[in-house]
Amino acid sequence: MVSDNQGAYPLAFSELVIYIVESKSNSGGPTVFRLAELVNLYRQRLEQLGVDAPDVNSTRLKDKLLAELPELQAHKQGRDVLLAFQEDIGVALSQSSDYSEAMILAKAAKILRRHMLDHKSTFDGTFHERCIEEAIPRSLLQFVGMVEHGADIKSQFRFGAPKTDLAIVQLLLYNCFARYKEGKTTHRHSKDRETPFPVYMGMYVFAKTRKKSLVELLHEHGISVSYDRVLEISAQL
Repeated sequence: MVSDNQGAYPLAFSELVIYIVESKSNSGGPTVFRLAELVNLYRQRLEQLGVDAPDVNSTRLKDKLLAELPELQAHKQGRDVLLAFQEDIGVALSQSSDYSEAMILAKAAKILRRHMLDHKSTFDGTFHERCIEEAIPRSLLQFVGMVEHGADIKSQFRFGAPKTDLAIVQLLLYNCFARYKEGKTTHRHSKDRETPFPVYMGMYVFAKTRKKSLVELLHEHGISVSYDRVLEISAQL
């Protein structure tokens, strides 16, 4: 869940916009959206993000969508409000250069890397109920969820944050280094970004196999803490 409820609104809105755009891009013909359905989808996603009784005004949401997507038009049909694209919107959406996409990726990576390096997480000797949630930056989990399942609001609502996403995020954070030393094939992991998953993997594998080589192999691939760290943590328990 998003701890900052206000942050849930722009996230859910951006996912809704992506859903509308991708629905049009993937459609072979005209695409029409009922405003009532979009409002309901938006409200459900906000609730999933932890907002209690989200304040969703259909008129304000419609106006925000029209402002965000100028090609979108609102049409009144009986009691329904329908949103539809102009005929040439599909062509406009498909015109993006490789260069602009590369710049977007670089900007996203820079933002996420800053969030990762700013987030501090040190294993305190226990795997308590909220240890994973507290150990990872929410923005990274949101990004991984978009990559894994799709960036649109329906995909996010359907999948949420499964264990696979949580594991990937923890490993990304654990293997994020502030600086890389030239010529080094291995780097010392920071205890400030020591997430529960690699700690658990190292301790579990060693407890089951008692094999230092296996723990070190997993460590070399960024999946586990080192054998020495396993011994250090075990001695503190």
